[in-house]
Amino acid sequence: MKRFAILGGVGLIGLWGIYTYGPAAAYYGVNKWRTSAVDTELTCNMDTWSLPGFRAEAPGDGEYISLRPNGSCTLGFVLKQGQPRVKKGFRTELRTNAVPFGLSHQFCFRVHLPAAWDAASPPVTIVQWHAVPDRLLGEAGRSPPLRLMIEKGQWSVTHAHDDRRNSSSAEAGEIFFSTTFQAPVDWGEDTDWCFDVRWDEDAKGAYAVRMNGVDAARHEGPFGYRDWIAPFLKFGVYIPKADELPGGEWRAEFSAITIQSEDD
Repeated sequence: MKRFAILGGVGLIGLWGIYTYGPAAAYYGVNKWRTSAVDTELTCNMDTWSLPGFRAEAPGDGEYISLRPNGSCTLGFVLKQGQPRVKKGFRTELRTNAVPFGLSHQFCFRVHLPAAWDAASPPVTIVQWHAVPDRLLGEAGRSPPLRLMIEKGQWSVTHAHDDRRNSSSAEAGEIFFSTTFQAPVDWGEDTDWCFDVRWDEDAKGAYAVRMNGVDAARHEGPFGYRDWIAPFLKFGVYIPKADELPGGEWRAEFSAITIQSEDD
């Protein structure tokens, strides 16, 4: 009996260790910040442009993501009618690995939207930090804890917050959403964005956003989800929660991309 009690105690301690430290420790041991077994390499201006650790989430090879010389190298993303779904949504994106907690990460870029989208277009996410669900707790996907989106011709910066240990259920009032910035989209013009983001543990953190060099949004405090692993960055064009794409297409061109973190 004593032996079983000891084994049970050891087992409980082991489960506590996995619960508290194991998943994140194991993840970062394999996937260090911005490294990956698969790198995205594309050719532009006769040179190979590499985005270390990024990989595509899009149907096909090269049909929906392009890299072309346009003064500087420009990454083009397109969603269009007839495009198959990827991971339960319509998306043409590049993604990287999750970042460490507690460090400041900066993502700056220039985006050009060559033609206005139909006024009836569903909301389109341009940049998102995607949460990593705690699978051992049965968590599924949740709304991005931070994203830049376009809805009804307006730029919108929004974030989500839920400090429950398991945020799988989405009953009213349990996940809080905040919009911290809105502005009209200048179709056909270049727009410069810069995001400074820090993910802390226990659903806290901070972010600051600049648009065309001017402060647009700032938040510090309750932020994100109480996950074992911090979020990862994705950018491109993404329409979630759609059964099918309406007619038309959505194009976005990214250039002047810089990604930095305190551990670089």
